[in-house]
Amino acid sequence: MRRHNTSTNRIVHRLVRRTGTALALAGLALGAVSVPAQATQTDAVAGSAVATAAAVVPTIRSNDYPENNWGAPEFIPGVFALSMPANTSAVGFAYSFGPEGIFPATGSSSWAHLPPGWVKAVDGKLRITRPTDAGSRSQRLVVRMFDINLNWVGAEAEYRYHVPGHVPGAGPSRREAENIAVTVTPGRTASGKTYGKGSISFEETDKASSTGARRYLLATGGNTTHGPEFAFPFAAEVTGYYVIAASLFKAKNFGKLQFFVVDAKGERTPVADPGVKKPFTFDMYSAKAERVHLPLTGLRLAKGKYRLVVKVVGRNPASVSRTVKKIADHGYAAAVDFLTIVPLYNTAISTFQEALNNNGIAKDGVEIADIGPSSAKNSLSAQALAKAGFGAGATKTIGGATFTMPKPNADGSDNVIAVGQTITVTPIARARNVDLLVLSTCGKAPQSPGFGMTMYYENEMTFSDNVLPTIPVWGDAPAPSSTLPQHYTLTKAFTLPYRNAGKKKVANSTATVYHLKLPINYADSLPLRSFRLPTSDTDLGPSCRRFALHVLAVTTSR
Repeated sequence: MRRHNTSTNRIVHRLVRRTGTALALAGLALGAVSVPAQATQTDAVAGSAVATAAAVVPTIRSNDYPENNWGAPEFIPGVFALSMPANTSAVGFAYSFGPEGIFPATGSSSWAHLPPGWVKAVDGKLRITRPTDAGSRSQRLVVRMFDINLNWVGAEAEYRYHVPGHVPGAGPSRREAENIAVTVTPGRTASGKTYGKGSISFEETDKASSTGARRYLLATGGNTTHGPEFAFPFAAEVTGYYVIAASLFKAKNFGKLQFFVVDAKGERTPVADPGVKKPFTFDMYSAKAERVHLPLTGLRLAKGKYRLVVKVVGRNPASVSRTVKKIADHGYAAAVDFLTIVPLYNTAISTFQEALNNNGIAKDGVEIADIGPSSAKNSLSAQALAKAGFGAGATKTIGGATFTMPKPNADGSDNVIAVGQTITVTPIARARNVDLLVLSTCGKAPQSPGFGMTMYYENEMTFSDNVLPTIPVWGDAPAPSSTLPQHYTLTKAFTLPYRNAGKKKVANSTATVYHLKLPINYADSLPLRSFRLPTSDTDLGPSCRRFALHVLAVTTSR
């Protein structure tokens, strides 16, 4: 076993190689909604897109890949369901999973010889399967309808989702709530009395659920101190970073909820902003029944048993009472369709270009991007970056490192949100450092033992872990050099004079990008083969609740 002699690095033999073994997983079904961005409004709770009255677009649904969330891992054939709006002349769907977009009709196309990706609908519906070789990263599906003459009907619909890499030993990412044995802790009033007839949990038939059934949580009261609790047990089959989400329902008799992750020792981690002990409260009341997918939290979990606890803490003043099993809920009930427990580490990417998973750079006054991730639509300015010498495709040398800025992918992705991707690298001759252009959004990326970058040598049989220094929020000054681990440097690469919010410039709101230089251990004897980025706390949802480390470019230097 080789060991590096610094406190922030360790070298050990890697005993197990990563494998490409596919998981066999059955029972994947359907849910969630999407329409194109130009014809949508956003549901702030679920982060899902809802069609406006004027939109003429197909509906895309998938329980395997909830919209803008992590879903089934690579190698798993996830399913999407397409459907047409009423009273349409459309007879089929044209779709594409790739960056090239939908294949157009040509002069040789006909109803008997449809172009690739064009399929006839059955009663206005179609089920399609994601290719299992499409890789692991942020992806999109685009769909458009066509009529009997192969003319387009309506606008193109876009559905974005995230595919985690295969993690050997991990269980299924989606776990149906009705199949989970839930433990119920009855709620008590401030005086210690049990609410009404207590609380119960049972399986309930529901056509809108992913499998036709859901887990109903019947409470008769609620408060933040002693509210009823419903514990969903789950296992972290491997140690790693997990994104946890839940697909729930909103209804006119549903109450307010808080969520906690509880380990085997009983220690609770609330679903809340980092460093804030008070948990978020989710109001599940809605005059019209609907299903929402809530990205709850991202946590580093050791292998073992856990519980996701749903606590009823109150009710919306508009909530009404429903009587189920002869028990009146008084507007404090809830219902869960399924949970997603997604391990993110080991997400393997071939190149930095393929790892691009965020569109955070926009042309002033023309484009809208979202570096967040959030619903605020803040972005770096493409013109300001170009003026500083860091435009798409540009080459710039700073601090002894020559960076080549990536060009955007076909889906618009132009930077990497670090969520544990492993990226191959070809170092320059006699390289002694890995260099990154970085910034953090939604809070600083703090220095901590669990937040680091792993470098792999000799076909990944030897590796070193590097704890990263604190990466400031993009508007802050660089961290003092005294806080950096030995041999690291963190300096200001450049500061842009403004940012964009939507299509508007935000004057006097600067954006600073930092140059992070990390040493390559054993640079004289072992070639660097790849490195694994750290895992940000972000769940990639629209709330901007947790920090996201962005990497704009990578290189090596002497």
